[in-house]
Amino acid sequence: MKIKLAAIARDEAAYLPEWIFHHLWFGFDEIEVYVNNTVDNSIPLLENIAQKHPVVITNADDLFEKSNGDFQFKAYRELAKKSKEEGFTHLLFLDIDEFWTPLDFETSIHKALEKLNTPQVTCFEWLLHCNEFLFMSCFEDELKVKRSNHVKSLFQLDAPFEKIGAHNIIGSELSYSLADGQSYDFGDDIHCAVLAQEHQLSPVKDFFVIHRMYRSELEYISLLGRGRPSSKKVKNNRSGYYKSTDKMEVVEVAKAPYAAYQKKWIQFVEDLALEKEIRVAQEFITARFDSVLLNAKSAPQDEKALYLKLFRGISLDQVQQTIHEVKESLKLSYTMERFQKEISFRKVIGLVKCKLLILVGKHDQAARYMLEHSLLDPTSVSVESNSVITDIDFALTKSSVKKNAVFYRDMAISLYKRRELDLAKLYIEKARQLAPRDTYICNLESQIKWELVLPKTQGC
Repeated sequence: MKIKLAAIARDEAAYLPEWIFHHLWFGFDEIEVYVNNTVDNSIPLLENIAQKHPVVITNADDLFEKSNGDFQFKAYRELAKKSKEEGFTHLLFLDIDEFWTPLDFETSIHKALEKLNTPQVTCFEWLLHCNEFLFMSCFEDELKVKRSNHVKSLFQLDAPFEKIGAHNIIGSELSYSLADGQSYDFGDDIHCAVLAQEHQLSPVKDFFVIHRMYRSELEYISLLGRGRPSSKKVKNNRSGYYKSTDKMEVVEVAKAPYAAYQKKWIQFVEDLALEKEIRVAQEFITARFDSVLLNAKSAPQDEKALYLKLFRGISLDQVQQTIHEVKESLKLSYTMERFQKEISFRKVIGLVKCKLLILVGKHDQAARYMLEHSLLDPTSVSVESNSVITDIDFALTKSSVKKNAVFYRDMAISLYKRRELDLAKLYIEKARQLAPRDTYICNLESQIKWELVLPKTQGC
């Protein structure tokens, strides 16, 4: 058996040394990293490690540019083809925040596959790493984790797979096994990454993948700034930081193997003189944290709600202050939006009023009203407002006569209360033409005309 581990990395210099050491320690024969869109010190750091260890660095910027949003899967397909040509028998894709781990903290990847009878596809369950602190190691004497129903899969390169997904390979003739040797049927292509709920209730298996999805609060915020291939500024596939009150399990790390692991890790860093490179990379993470907060404050209003979702659960003072400022900005925006809508609504009413004046033949008054209220240019009202006016025109022409009469009556009442008696008279007369037997309209017309010192209309 010859097993390769492969990953795609973007601005991961702060985390690559531990990730590489961990998987070399557990027996992977080679590690290949596709580096893309990177501005931190990943390349010099990886070149340093590759001088003494089986690590291959591939600049994947060109592939990224040509991929049209399909970069990850094109890279995976390319890696699988290349690995098979190089004589590797098995391949595992992990992200830099994922650590393949044996429960006894001792069994190598080769021994693990032998113990499981070398399955065609081996699906390792995710354990989400919690209780994180700034730039801490992945492992301590014990791990606090949340169970996940997702898997990451190691597969034989000669398996008849049809496509490669983010979590698994997919094929109608493939046989899948879990990390206890049990065969598993995902059912269909869509669910080849997700296990049934019952597996989250079973004991932790002998082999699994630790997923450092969150890291510390500062690192979590900083990593949001790495974005996604489809997103320019912020990683949008998070729903906030985990809650410390969430149900967690404790996984004990075997003391003796862990002590040997720690000793070798310190030696790994010293032999390669990685301290300075790691410090520079951590400073990059901190600077990006500040950048994410600035981006949140200056983001367009329609993006600010996304930042509030992403920042959920964070207790850091700087983040809380940013949340407060973003919320205040949204409140101001909402107030301004309502104000603009109110102005637009008033213009709509004004135009309707002018249309009605024209409808009853009072063109001079309509023109004067439009001039007084800056309504000479109908384009000064939004498209939405004009559609409202069109709807009103339709209602006036298509609805029942009685309904039109009520409309004119109500306009007359409004104008009467404002003591615009000349206009009120016009509307009440129009209402009476439409409903000549309506007693209320007749009485109101008489009252308005009486106050205008005009003779009362005959017949009321």
